[in-house]
Amino acid sequence: MSKKLVRAIAALLAGLGVFAFAGCKGKTSPEGNGNNTEITNPGGNTGDNGGNTETPGTNPGGDTDIKPPVIENKPITGAVKITESAGHLESAYVLWTAAENAAWYNVYYKGADGDYVKLDAPLVRQYKDYFRADAVGLKAGTYSIKVVPVDGKGEESEQFSSEAKGITVIPHTREGYAFTGGNVPGAYNMDGTLKSGAQVVYVTAATAKTVKATVNGVELTGFQTILDARKQSAEPITFRIVGTVSLSDLDHISSSAEGLQIKGSGAAASNKATSNITIEGIGSDGTVNGFGFLIRYCKNVELRNFGIVNFMDDGISLDTGNSNIWVHNLDIFYGSAGGDKDQAKGDGSLDSKGTDYSTYSYNHFWDSGKSNLLGNGNSESSGEGGATHLSYHHNWYDHSDSRHPRIRIATVHVYNNYFDGNSKYGVGVTMGASAFVENNYYRSTANMKPMLSSLQGTDIAHGKEGQTFSGEAGGMIKAYGNAFDGRYELLTQKTTASDNIDCYEAATRDEQVPLTYTTKSGGTTYNNFDTASDFYKYSADTAEQAKANVEKYAGRVGGGDLKWDFDDAKEDSNSNIIPELKAAVTNYKPTVVKIGNVDVSGSTGGNQGGSTGGDTSGGDQGDNQGGSTGGGELSGDVTRVDFIKSNAGKYPAGITVTGNYKSGTDFLKMESSTNVTVTVSKDTAITVHASLASKKIKLNGESVTLDANGEYTITVKAGETLTITKGDSMELEYILLN
Repeated sequence: MSKKLVRAIAALLAGLGVFAFAGCKGKTSPEGNGNNTEITNPGGNTGDNGGNTETPGTNPGGDTDIKPPVIENKPITGAVKITESAGHLESAYVLWTAAENAAWYNVYYKGADGDYVKLDAPLVRQYKDYFRADAVGLKAGTYSIKVVPVDGKGEESEQFSSEAKGITVIPHTREGYAFTGGNVPGAYNMDGTLKSGAQVVYVTAATAKTVKATVNGVELTGFQTILDARKQSAEPITFRIVGTVSLSDLDHISSSAEGLQIKGSGAAASNKATSNITIEGIGSDGTVNGFGFLIRYCKNVELRNFGIVNFMDDGISLDTGNSNIWVHNLDIFYGSAGGDKDQAKGDGSLDSKGTDYSTYSYNHFWDSGKSNLLGNGNSESSGEGGATHLSYHHNWYDHSDSRHPRIRIATVHVYNNYFDGNSKYGVGVTMGASAFVENNYYRSTANMKPMLSSLQGTDIAHGKEGQTFSGEAGGMIKAYGNAFDGRYELLTQKTTASDNIDCYEAATRDEQVPLTYTTKSGGTTYNNFDTASDFYKYSADTAEQAKANVEKYAGRVGGGDLKWDFDDAKEDSNSNIIPELKAAVTNYKPTVVKIGNVDVSGSTGGNQGGSTGGDTSGGDQGDNQGGSTGGGELSGDVTRVDFIKSNAGKYPAGITVTGNYKSGTDFLKMESSTNVTVTVSKDTAITVHASLASKKIKLNGESVTLDANGEYTITVKAGETLTITKGDSMELEYILLN
């Protein structure tokens, strides 16, 4: 049987639910890691998947109408070659190249004193040139990972396996306000292992609509549907995002403004039973595309290790009645442009309103316009009767513009963050807020104001009161141990008359701010929360150590799969969108080929943003990067050309289009009369994207087959022309030129 037919059958079985890794109870491993999911195969043969759940009528091991595909079984003749292995924060990974004739791989991990435990199937993936497996939910220690090739019959060839030893896993930093009162947000214990009885749900582009989990004894289907049902549930559950999940992949969204919603049933503490939820990405490429998250009336929720691209309004909106939320190790990029001038990069990246006792740490904000708003009203109540208490530590504000954070009223600890080339300001306080700004590293710019208090100090030093920052009454900042590299302006106390300072610069960490220091507007004092006897325990790095740790650990594992090198000389003072970065974010697509030996399907990986009102159809096409205004050469790192009706007659120079546009979608119909030519002035990799997967299209007269994403890439030499004509009937949606 041909490999193409095998892939087609595998995709069919996946669509029918054979590959549904959802609603499974965590089984504690001998080391206590608790991250191995026990899956029952009713056919009795564990085979090479080791993770298929029982789906009536589709189980390949049972008596059904659908039989498993017959795979040509050649003997394995070469060993697995491990090319990289490393430990990270409560996780470890291994990369390898293919063993000769291997159909797939089983991967096992063990601690220093334990036995080998098999990884869940979705944790093992294939990319274009390599394979990767990630073990997650590991407590700190030393581990080994073994990769065993599997033949076409599902039998392991142990003699061709390879093992990586001595992998060191380190713990996450669990500190700050989120962990007060003995709370541990999410589905994991303090040591990084799964909580007892935790369910593990694997969410991919192909399974987001069909994943299953049990909530209060009822089995439910669909990512958002499961979250909707947890309004009164404290059962620990983790959703593991593998690859990219786009807006159109979801069963539905319950927040028309943000996307996925996690919501409890009421603001009172007694009703705040929606808890012990973790949403986490796997490896370096776990990503959500085209949506963000709204969290409301929840307690003990954790978001970690995934990227957010092309989000709708806010990337993360913590809005009303939350407590003990932990958001960490996220990569947050551009969102959809809003109606206001300062929303060109999206609205808030991670905004917190009416949320108490929470920690935001090790997040990487990539050129965010407005990074972290804290509070949006005249009174901030947590829903439990107290003032808001938040911790921001080890975040990387990477060429972001403002709000790092921007604080109303609350009590906030801002420590060990890296302020890297910010164009406007760092920490800003208003309305009587108290902020302890400790041991942060500022790589400042000529324009940056490291710390601002409204209507005093630097805020009014260069012009009209309120012009630079805010017209609200001021707040108080205590500063200690911060390091500055570059130009900056910081007005500190000169005498006990404190009506025109940015902050009180303490001589020691434990020094209290005298009550004689008050805000110029509002007359409020610093509340000295950081020297109170009930302040939480933490371990602060020096500013220089913090910079190094942030650069190493902020964002996803290994820094994520979407990286950008900022030109400091150009971008430090720039608050506008970077067009090349915007194009990379808009055109972001996954690179994973197989997840658990199943071909990736269900998501094109392109821009799914721009949709509101609960529409899960995928939204509009976002920003057109292909030249809808016509003219100009095809240039830049990545250029996208959309073949939509609104572009008819005004494609960029070098592109000609003949054909009809399909009614309803307005994409170019591939008919006998359709002809698209692309002439390039330099060697260019052109990716053709059509509406259907695994179909034929003709490139320069040669029939080629599109992949599972409906794409095919061809390199065209400088001065040559690519001609695109009909193969099968479908629509041509866009091309990417790189």
